[in-house]
Amino acid sequence: LFDDPVLTGLIERGAHQNLSLQAAGLRIVQARAALGISDALLFPQQTQVNGSLAYIYRDRDDFNSAALGLDVGWELDVWGKYARGIESAEAQLYAAVASYRDVLVSLSAEIARNYINYRTAQERISLSRRNIAIQQRVVDMTQVQYESGNVSELDVQQAKTQLYATQGSLPTLEIARLQSRDALAVLLGVRPEDIEPLLALPGSQQAETEDQSITDINRGEVVAVQYDANSVIPRAPAPDARIDPALLLRRPDLQVAEMLARAQSARIGIAEADLYPQFSLFGSIGVSQTVRAGNSFDLGDAVTAAIGPGLTWNVFQFDRLENRVRIEDALFQESLVNYNQQVLEAVREVSNALEAYRLSRRKSEIDFLAVQASIRAFNISATQYDNGLVSYQRLLSTVEKMTLREDIYA
Repeated sequence: LFDDPVLTGLIERGAHQNLSLQAAGLRIVQARAALGISDALLFPQQTQVNGSLAYIYRDRDDFNSAALGLDVGWELDVWGKYARGIESAEAQLYAAVASYRDVLVSLSAEIARNYINYRTAQERISLSRRNIAIQQRVVDMTQVQYESGNVSELDVQQAKTQLYATQGSLPTLEIARLQSRDALAVLLGVRPEDIEPLLALPGSQQAETEDQSITDINRGEVVAVQYDANSVIPRAPAPDARIDPALLLRRPDLQVAEMLARAQSARIGIAEADLYPQFSLFGSIGVSQTVRAGNSFDLGDAVTAAIGPGLTWNVFQFDRLENRVRIEDALFQESLVNYNQQVLEAVREVSNALEAYRLSRRKSEIDFLAVQASIRAFNISATQYDNGLVSYQRLLSTVEKMTLREDIYA
């Protein structure tokens, strides 16, 4: 929306280099691995190969014993316990993906905010230089009037005071610019000195030449009204006044809350499955041999095999299991309440942002009218003062109003 190639490049770099985003990506890897564990529970949960080789001494007899076996156990998912576990793990994975997008959206917003603050500081520095040039012009005018005997030295000193006060604001604006630059460096995971080339605008050398020409403004020049003609601050089109519910539900933080509620819903089924008997199949096969020391092994002499069904049922723990189900259900209800609360908060945040943006645009339009009027008043008073028609106090009043309004463009 801002259509600023430098800002777009910074956000793309942030998506690849930001450390917080990398950590969120690793949480997706963890959730995907947890889903793989849940999937594997649909297959035989116990598959073990075991073996042993031992030397045995007993009553002056020596024996060598060897054994090799395979044990398999499979709990049948009759009540959907493992299926619900997979459902919960899938929801956790989608929540991790949504959390990654949430971090990405927040990261993009922080990069945009600090970038605009950086450009705003640049713009205010440029406007301060323009004000310094204007006030230098006023100092020159009062100096000429003083040398001609038309005004007292008080007018000259007041003009210089106003000039020095404006010059003293430049370091503060430079600090604000450097702070925004350093914040961008942290967001992109680079050193502050490495971020400067990324912030350079096309034609920046020309802008420096323009700033120099502003500083060297002469008395005959008239202050331009269109300060923002070459503004470096990116601007976005005005958003719609209404909130699109479908667009609002795309917020990643709401998707995270929804997926967490789905995951908790599946855990209720996992807890309920423990109320019922668990059916399983088991099987084992093995070979063993024990011979006197010195004889050869013949592993085929002893072969064992077993297979059959199994049943387990926690019949004397119903109170504990039912209370566990109640806990999981209460946690699910809590997650639904939290989701509804987050939706309301999202509506509030978007509504406030839209109203604030709309009203600030209206205020900005009025402020620009005030700026144009103050510039026009300055030009008139400067001409009249130069011709001895108004006092210096009248001129100083218009200069102060212009200086106070340099932040309107930001």
